[in-house]
Amino acid sequence: MFFTLITGATGGLGREYALECAKRGYNLFLTATNNQRLEKLKDDILLVFPNIKIELSQCNLADEFDRNKLIKLIKDKGIKINRFIANAGIDFEGPVLEKETDELLKVIKINCEATIHLAHFVILQKPENEKLFLLIVSSLASYFSMPQKAIYASSKAMLTSFFIAMHEELKDKKINVTIVCPGGMPTTQEMINSIKSQGLSGKLSSTSAKVVAIKSLNKLEKNKATYIPGFFNRFLKFLSLPFTKLFIARQINNRWKKTRKKAKELGN
Repeated sequence: MFFTLITGATGGLGREYALECAKRGYNLFLTATNNQRLEKLKDDILLVFPNIKIELSQCNLADEFDRNKLIKLIKDKGIKINRFIANAGIDFEGPVLEKETDELLKVIKINCEATIHLAHFVILQKPENEKLFLLIVSSLASYFSMPQKAIYASSKAMLTSFFIAMHEELKDKKINVTIVCPGGMPTTQEMINSIKSQGLSGKLSSTSAKVVAIKSLNKLEKNKATYIPGFFNRFLKFLSLPFTKLFIARQINNRWKKTRKKAKELGN
């Protein structure tokens, strides 16, 4: 029996992935840091889709020991993963000098190390003649050097670069790899405030988590290497092509200074 492994399953986008996958008839293996929220999500899904098999595991993805426990649990239960949705990640904002070293390294551990660790495990456990689908949640930020979000954008840039390479390496091995790079999604009050503080550009670049989940899963079936949700976001990336990273970084830094000031006024 095959399962879809979803990390960060109880968050806004993770929950939408879980619901959409259940709707498509996929059995689910859900992980997150909060066991109560996992149980609630399981109950909510089974209320609508009672025939779906659901496994849960609380896991701190920043901890290698916890990740290895998760892998051992999957092996011990004889579960085969044919879809992996790497959704877990930390959205990190603010000047680097205001952060502790451990905070910066945690972003790398969750956004990069954990994603690659679990993806590698899932690839190695694939039966030779079966299809495997890897959906990696990156960010529109991965295409830019972003002052005020330097560690976050850099971590997502690594994901985008690494898994584009994996898309090419694995395309002849019955493995689909798609990297989804959304802009802001109004899934928390903090994110809603952040989008509002950016004015018209924030509104235009935001996309609902449900739309991102549905469309990115469709792109994965077609083995599209990357998917940027939203016409405005795709246009923004296109407009950036003629400019150097340094020039764009300067513009972003100036904009974020204004944005952070406005965000504080809104209560961030």
